[in-house]
Amino acid sequence: MPFRSKALLAVILLVVLSSAAVLGESLTISGVNFQVDQLEPADQGSFRVRIGKQEALVSEQDLERFIVKAYFSSEELAIRFDPAKLDDFILNSQENKDIDLAELAARWAKRLLGPREFSELAQRIGDGAGSQDIVKAMLRGLNESYPLSQEWLSAAAELMLKTAAHDAGWLRLNCAKLFYAYSEELKNLLEERITQALAQLDTEAASELLAVRESLFNSDSERLQKLRLILSRAETINSSDESQGVENLYPLFEICKQDSLHGQVLYPLLATKVHAAAEHAIQRGEAALALTMLSRTELNRRTPKTHELILASLHSLKPKYRLAVISDSTTSQFLRGLALNDEAIKAVYKMLIFDLAESELSAGKPWALDLLLSRLLAVQPDPYHENDQLRMKQARAYLSMNMRGAALRKLDDVRTEISIFDHMRLALSGIFIRPGIVFVLLFLPLSLLGCAFLYLFRKEPPQKEPPRSKTPEQPKSSQSSGSEPISRSSLSPRMSDYFRNLAVLGLGAKATEKDIKAAYRNAVKKLHPDATGEVSNPIASEQFITLTEAYERSLQLRIELKIVDE
Repeated sequence: MPFRSKALLAVILLVVLSSAAVLGESLTISGVNFQVDQLEPADQGSFRVRIGKQEALVSEQDLERFIVKAYFSSEELAIRFDPAKLDDFILNSQENKDIDLAELAARWAKRLLGPREFSELAQRIGDGAGSQDIVKAMLRGLNESYPLSQEWLSAAAELMLKTAAHDAGWLRLNCAKLFYAYSEELKNLLEERITQALAQLDTEAASELLAVRESLFNSDSERLQKLRLILSRAETINSSDESQGVENLYPLFEICKQDSLHGQVLYPLLATKVHAAAEHAIQRGEAALALTMLSRTELNRRTPKTHELILASLHSLKPKYRLAVISDSTTSQFLRGLALNDEAIKAVYKMLIFDLAESELSAGKPWALDLLLSRLLAVQPDPYHENDQLRMKQARAYLSMNMRGAALRKLDDVRTEISIFDHMRLALSGIFIRPGIVFVLLFLPLSLLGCAFLYLFRKEPPQKEPPRSKTPEQPKSSQSSGSEPISRSSLSPRMSDYFRNLAVLGLGAKATEKDIKAAYRNAVKKLHPDATGEVSNPIASEQFITLTEAYERSLQLRIELKIVDE
């Protein structure tokens, strides 16, 4: 029975093949049609086949292999093959476990496909049965086409890496041209894949790729040693517990800044770990710690997550930690960089500064505002009204403590317009920032009020008064009474400065040089530690500086103005 079945199948095959020879039909092999010029039965179990210029007597079991080999061993026939069907033929042959047929076609993939299609085919082959044999055949085709154009280098490196991961020795032995000519491309691809694996926290894949690099190239090279070190540090980062803090990782941030490869590979891991640790800190109510951790990240590599965590930390920052955070140079510099690029962070940062300023003023420490002003100016440069408002508050606090010199220095830094009320407050303290403006804002309204009264009294009947003698001293005295300092200040800035310094020493306009020296000497004695009973007193120190400046300036101005005692 078996013999009769085989005979029947042979007869059917002969009939089909005879009709194919007559009609010139194609044969389907692995799902793809191959045109045959002549196919005739010969002896039992063999056929006479002609494809192009190739003609042979082929056994039944070798028929498909002969047709495929004929097609892919002749450039004339290979050109007749549809390139769009090449990947289907190779993949179908792989699926049918006809690996030898897939290898024959794969060797011609370089000539029939472009670089992109070639790479896509290599990816579709995957890691299944026979995949390495097919990839090696593709590599042989590349090796035979050496040298390669620039557009093929990436595809060649990908295929070499795929083979080297399983059999590095075969690559060096059978594709020597490719390996030694394009070793740099392969090195770069390996390092890129190692970097990607580390960025995805896949240290196992990174370790395997590093082993491939060691097997292909010099294992003692400086570059390879650095990659090993980076892998070790990446494992340290991955094993750290972000819920317990990441202070032990701070040195790695500095290393990333100094070495580009460390920065490329390790920084994304560090940033991810720090973001997670900062979230834990915020949830525990430790916003100050979160800000300290986040400030270690690089400003130019910040992410939306960085902005989100910084904003949350600033909102939940406890009052007792605010000054420490703003005083820290690293944290404040990082916050400044973020504030310049994020209006929401800038608004919260400014609010913290103003709240701290009010607290320091309430505590009687106006000098503490110098640091806060420097932080404010970093995100909001002069001229700006809010900056000057803070200076005005600081100056008024100094005046309330009788530290006129410090107040004057702060007022000199004001860049925007001062309000009428601030002018009046300062004038009542004996400080005239701009005498002309003070005259217009203060004395002119009084003059207008006086004119109004005169107008009202003018309507009353005039009363006769006894004639009185007109002395020349009266207009002079009335003119000078009460307005002499203003008149002099408006006429001579140096004279106004002279009167201001005399006022600091508690002297009037007619003070002599002897009076100035005596007043300075008496004031300094009162500030001496023996008199105050305090060894270290910042207020006394500030007053001493103010008095000394006023004393020295007064004597200098007397010389410049040529004031001589009568």
